[in-house]
Amino acid sequence: MTSRQSTVLATLSECCIKGHKHNGDPAGGIIKLAGLDTYIAEPTKEVTGPKKVLIFLSDVYGSQHINAMLLQDQFAHNPGWNVEDTGPWGTEKLEAARETFPQWIEALKEKFGQFAFRQLHSGWLVETSNGRD
Repeated sequence: MTSRQSTVLATLSECCIKGHKHNGDPAGGIIKLAGLDTYIAEPTKEVTGPKKVLIFLSDVYGSQHINAMLLQDQFAHNPGWNVEDTGPWGTEKLEAARETFPQWIEALKEKFGQFAFRQLHSGWLVETSNGRD
């Protein structure tokens, strides 16, 4: 039997499989929006400029996994994260999220105001603003 490199799947690099454990206690809280438990993390200091909401669409572990909550806290407390343009793939995931969570998005709008969507990172981070950017 011969070994060959897949033309479809690349070999995983160390950076793809190396995890990072986040330490600490979640600073946010869980509320119900459209019947879904929703983790809310807010900045620890006053934010200048338009107020925004970052929608965190989690991986298989869910948004209430300890690492996911700590990540959401970090995004809220340090809003200067890097932005990556993922092109059509991110747009496709954003559209899927909009179809999957319409009631949740409506509840979010109801609670925090009207929002305009912008893709941020790999389709799982979506920045929303009130359109006053």
